[in-house]
Amino acid sequence: MDKIGQDMELVISNVVIPHGNGKDFVESILEKRKYVFVLLLSGYMDVKSHMERSSSRKISFLPKPFRINDL
Repeated sequence: MDKIGQDMELVISNVVIPHGNGKDFVESILEKRKYVFVLLLSGYMDVKSHMERSSSRKISFLPKPFRINDL
Protein backbone atom coordinates (compact mmCIF):
# COMPACT_ATOMS: atom_id res chain seq x y z
CA MET A 1 0.00 0.00 0.00
CA ASP A 2 1.22 3.49 -0.67
CA LYS A 3 2.57 5.78 2.03
CA ILE A 4 -0.79 7.43 2.58
CA GLY A 5 -2.35 4.21 3.86
CA GLN A 6 0.58 2.86 5.89
CA ASP A 7 -0.61 4.23 9.23
CA MET A 8 -4.31 3.64 8.62
CA GLU A 9 -5.99 2.02 11.62
CA LEU A 10 -9.67 2.80 11.07
CA VAL A 11 -11.92 3.10 8.03
CA ILE A 12 -15.38 4.63 8.39
CA SER A 13 -17.55 4.45 5.29
CA ASN A 14 -21.16 4.70 4.35
CA VAL A 15 -22.58 1.53 2.76
CA VAL A 16 -24.08 3.54 -0.11
CA ILE A 17 -21.36 5.54 -1.85
CA PRO A 18 -21.11 7.07 -5.34
CA HIS A 19 -20.02 4.65 -8.05
CA GLY A 20 -20.00 1.54 -5.85
CA ASN A 21 -20.71 0.37 -2.34
CA GLY A 22 -18.95 0.68 0.98
CA LYS A 23 -18.56 -3.05 1.51
CA ASP A 24 -16.55 -3.50 -1.69
CA PHE A 25 -14.54 -0.39 -0.82
CA VAL A 26 -13.50 -1.66 2.61
CA GLU A 27 -12.90 -5.20 1.33
CA SER A 28 -10.40 -3.76 -1.17
CA ILE A 29 -8.62 -2.00 1.69
CA LEU A 30 -8.66 -5.14 3.85
CA GLU A 31 -6.93 -7.09 1.09
CA LYS A 32 -3.90 -4.85 1.63
CA ARG A 33 -4.32 -3.95 5.31
CA LYS A 34 -5.69 -6.98 7.15
CA TYR A 35 -5.69 -5.42 10.62
CA VAL A 36 -7.59 -2.21 9.93
CA PHE A 37 -10.73 -1.63 11.98
CA VAL A 38 -13.81 -1.06 9.81
CA LEU A 39 -17.06 0.71 10.63
CA LEU A 40 -19.82 0.85 8.02
CA LEU A 41 -22.74 3.26 8.37
CA SER A 42 -26.18 3.03 6.79
CA GLY A 43 -29.65 4.42 7.16
CA TYR A 44 -31.16 1.33 5.55
CA MET A 45 -32.16 -1.25 8.17
CA ASP A 46 -31.98 -4.29 5.87
CA VAL A 47 -28.29 -3.65 5.14
CA LYS A 48 -27.07 -4.95 8.51
CA SER A 49 -28.45 -8.48 8.01
CA HIS A 50 -26.99 -8.58 4.48
CA MET A 51 -23.58 -7.46 5.79
CA GLU A 52 -23.55 -10.19 8.46
CA ARG A 53 -24.35 -12.91 5.91
CA SER A 54 -21.96 -11.80 3.20
CA SER A 55 -18.88 -10.59 5.06
CA SER A 56 -16.01 -12.98 5.70
CA ARG A 57 -14.33 -10.49 8.05
CA LYS A 58 -15.44 -8.69 11.17
CA ILE A 59 -16.89 -5.42 9.96
CA SER A 60 -18.74 -3.33 12.52
CA PHE A 61 -22.01 -1.71 11.56
CA LEU A 62 -23.66 1.44 12.93
CA PRO A 63 -27.19 2.32 11.80
CA LYS A 64 -28.00 5.94 11.04
CA PRO A 65 -29.05 8.18 12.58
CA PHE A 66 -26.77 7.78 15.56
CA ARG A 67 -25.59 9.89 18.47
CA ILE A 68 -21.97 10.82 18.93
CA ASN A 69 -21.84 8.58 22.02
CA ASP A 70 -22.86 5.61 19.82
CA LEU A 71 -19.87 6.29 17.60
